[in-house]
Amino acid sequence: MKQGRRKWVHLPKSVVILGLLLCSFASAAFAQKSVKGTVVDASGIPVIGANVLEKGTTSNGSITNIDGEFSLSVKEDAILVVSYIGYITQEVPTKGLNEIKVTLQEDSETLEEVVVVGYGVQKKVNLTGSVSTVSSERLESRATTNLSSSLSGLATGVSVNQSSGKPGDDGASIQMRGLGSFNSTSPMVIVNGAEASISSVNSDDVESISFLKDAASAAIYGSRGANGVILITTKKGKRGEAPRITYSGIVTNSKMSGKAFRFEDNYAEYMEMANRWNTNRDYQAGTKYTQADIDEWREGLQKAASDPYGTDNPYGVPNFLAYPSTQWVDVLFRPSTSHKHNVSLSGGSENTSYLMSFNYLDNPGTLENTGLKSYQGRVNLETTINKFLTVGTQTYATFDDREPGSTSFTYMFQNTPAMTPEYNGMYGVAVDGSSNNNLLATVVSTGENTAAHG
Repeated sequence: MKQGRRKWVHLPKSVVILGLLLCSFASAAFAQKSVKGTVVDASGIPVIGANVLEKGTTSNGSITNIDGEFSLSVKEDAILVVSYIGYITQEVPTKGLNEIKVTLQEDSETLEEVVVVGYGVQKKVNLTGSVSTVSSERLESRATTNLSSSLSGLATGVSVNQSSGKPGDDGASIQMRGLGSFNSTSPMVIVNGAEASISSVNSDDVESISFLKDAASAAIYGSRGANGVILITTKKGKRGEAPRITYSGIVTNSKMSGKAFRFEDNYAEYMEMANRWNTNRDYQAGTKYTQADIDEWREGLQKAASDPYGTDNPYGVPNFLAYPSTQWVDVLFRPSTSHKHNVSLSGGSENTSYLMSFNYLDNPGTLENTGLKSYQGRVNLETTINKFLTVGTQTYATFDDREPGSTSFTYMFQNTPAMTPEYNGMYGVAVDGSSNNNLLATVVSTGENTAAHG
């Protein structure tokens, strides 16, 4: 029997070294270790539900249990980020450690923050009710034309819903405790200690807003506070401060979304749909439009598209007038630019503080004849006569000039594409005499401008 011989292959030394380096690199890259720890507060009491996350990742984390303990598999040189509401976030290195103890310190700035509650103020550290606050800084970044719409998404448990885009009627409805009544579910609004409408407040004048969301608000405001209470505090001047002039402005462009509704603008298609509707309603009824009428309009629409000013039609007028194909959405809704400007003067002396502001809003709206021009002014003045007597005023005034166009869609559905909206200063009627309801004329001629004072 023959015995086989082993064959040895000699690799270059550089290849061997490279292979060893790659193996050691892979081992180091995937090295993991288990870290256990405990999270406590300054008094040594375990913190339940604290977040522990490996820095540089978004999914490798854990939450402390009822004893403040956690366990996590991390990289050898990982850094743990430990956080909890009301405490300062800490970063803890774990290199060379398998067990750690983290002591969280209270965030004194958050706990010392003052919150308006009822007819007074209270520090967050002493606060027991369900209260959310919104500061003026968070409102400044909102490009909206009214305060109620600016509150969307700023406070937990507060539902803000805007159901209309008509200028002047575009304020949002606010709910804090759901639908708790068949009657009004709107919260009570208190501005500087007095009940008022939220629409009367200029967002640039707001210092802070508190939302009292639990049933404790009824202890102060009675049944009127059953749906929650919104407390709005406006800005004031500071004593001993030199006069300061502040200006802010917003310019907003609005247009109908390309995905919005569209009406039928091909009259031949419109006639066929009308015939189908007529026979579906009563199968014995005849069709409303003849096939000859439909064929004439198909040919006429092609003429209007290829030669709009030609007069080769039975009516002796330009083809685009003889065979109109009006898309009423494009006629009624057009891009618009609104702008809002606010100027304020604030300051004070040793015993007096003052703030005066003026706001102007011009919102033409995207629908003809629905624009709004609004003027708002506010004066907050306070003077200390002596240590027992302080007098002042918090006065505001509003004036709205609204265009009267209707935004009801009832009349908008009563349209036909076989109508020219306007030509040479005159409003058209349906070419076939089927309707004289010109939607543009209806919107433009509705009522007269109305003025609202406050």
